[in-house]
Amino acid sequence: MRFVFRKLGFALSFALIFSAFAYDALARGEIENLGSSAFPGLNLGSEALRDDEIRAKAFEELRKGNWAGAKELFEKVLASSADDVLSLYGNSVATFNLRDIKTAQTTVEKAIKLLSASGENSRLLADCYVLAAVIFANQKDNERAIETLSKAIRLHPDHYDANISLARAYFGNSDLENAALFFRKAVTLRPTDLRARFFLATTQERLGNSKKALKEYREILRLDQNSLQGNLGLGVLLLKEDGSTSAEGIEALEKVIAVRSDVYEARITLGKTYVRLKKYE
Repeated sequence: MRFVFRKLGFALSFALIFSAFAYDALARGEIENLGSSAFPGLNLGSEALRDDEIRAKAFEELRKGNWAGAKELFEKVLASSADDVLSLYGNSVATFNLRDIKTAQTTVEKAIKLLSASGENSRLLADCYVLAAVIFANQKDNERAIETLSKAIRLHPDHYDANISLARAYFGNSDLENAALFFRKAVTLRPTDLRARFFLATTQERLGNSKKALKEYREILRLDQNSLQGNLGLGVLLLKEDGSTSAEGIEALEKVIAVRSDVYEARITLGKTYVRLKKYE
């Protein structure tokens, strides 16, 4: 099912999926709420409070996808507090999305160095490792991405972003067994995450584990009966396994075509099935 990976965005492209990582950290409420008080010994005077307010606004701009605006605000904080790890992290997010990869890498590496030395806030350190891995993958350095994501998981075994990203990196290296292992962990962490289940299903299919793949596709459709990925994966695999006799497979692909008539694999598979059944529109 090579088409599924290409057409539906599975191809290992951390650049395209990157912003979700930052948003997940924001959604946890860990970043905005980590002001100066999160780091003992920092000055809690008016300057620090002002920086906290600017930083909070900067993260809000990240949420909006205003990378340039966020970068400008983070740099204001860093002008007065060069070692502010939250702003270093956020600025790396912004500069990465502005395609200034070198600056993004240098910035997140500084944050990692500071957090590692302080022993504080291991969750943010894990987030920084994930971000650094995204940057390595963007530079087509999958080995360093895997190494860095493994560090994040050693810090926080239940870090969803690290697990699913490591699975994607292993998949990019054609290590399907490890890819399936970490996709399974991601599904365990977020059972209702359709993206993780789809990745697991397609990886199982590539491994030749059709029954396991079908189980995951059906679970996707149990969670969302209109899922394009779920119907496409289920339909193609059923017709591959059962030939033209799978009414369930035909129905699934017809649902895909009804929503997206340009999905080539659904059209070609369904068309061939209709020919075999002598069923013409």
